[in-house]
This record gives sequence, structure tokens and C-alpha cells, in this order.
Amino acid sequence: MAEPKAPDSGTTAGGMFAKDKEFGNRLDQLFRLGEPFILYGVRIRDERMTTKMGDQEVAELDVEKLNDRAQGSGLRLIANTIASAIVNKAKEATPEDFPCLVELRKVPSRFTNDALVIQWLKAWDGPNPNSDEIPF
Repeated sequence: MAEPKAPDSGTTAGGMFAKDKEFGNRLDQLFRLGEPFILYGVRIRDERMTTKMGDQEVAELDVEKLNDRAQGSGLRLIANTIASAIVNKAKEATPEDFPCLVELRKVPSRFTNDALVIQWLKAWDGPNPNSDEIPF
């Protein structure tokens, strides 16, 4: 095993997971396109994320994966995204929107890359644990 290197002046404060901790779980890495998941609530972070394209707003989504019987898996996470189409949709959220079943899709955008969006599939009629903790 290699000896750990002492931090130098180019080392990021916070260690090797500093950026991971700052951003959190990425929505586009938790779910595949077209994979349904439960969305319990959303909010916009107070602080912005610094990227190559400037400071971006971050949407935090309270999500749960489905199991193979299309039921909640019990694995509930906060997923983050800077995808502007999702951030803008999150700004319009009301408590009546949740919980719901959604999926990620890509749609043509006015830029060169397709836009990542959340598509509503239906209201979630399964159990809603911690319904008093939906983030808004």
C-alpha cells in the first residue's frame, strides 16, 4: 500500500470527496433514462454550485427507487441536479404535486446537447412514509 501523500498547495480543502460532498447524489447517475422512481418533494438550494459555465442553481429532489414489484424500495435519497429544465420545473412545485411517479427523459434543446427533464407519469398511490417531512 502506498504511503499517503502530504497535502500540497494544490490540494482541495476537504479531501478527496470534497466535490462529491458539495454536490451530493447526482440525479442523472442514480436513475437511467426511462426508469420510473418516486418523487416526494423538491426544493432549490440557497447556495449555488460553481461550474465551468458559471454559478448554477441546484435542485434537491427527495426520491425513492422502485423495487422489482414497482413498489418503494425503502431506499430514499436526496438527489441533486443543475439541469436547468428540472431546476425551473422545481421552482413551480406545489405540495399537491407530490408524491408522484416520474422518470428522466432527454428532449431536444435550443443548445447542442439534449436537455434532461423529469416527466410526470402518475400520482403515487403507494405508501408515503414521512409525509410530514416533504421538503419545500
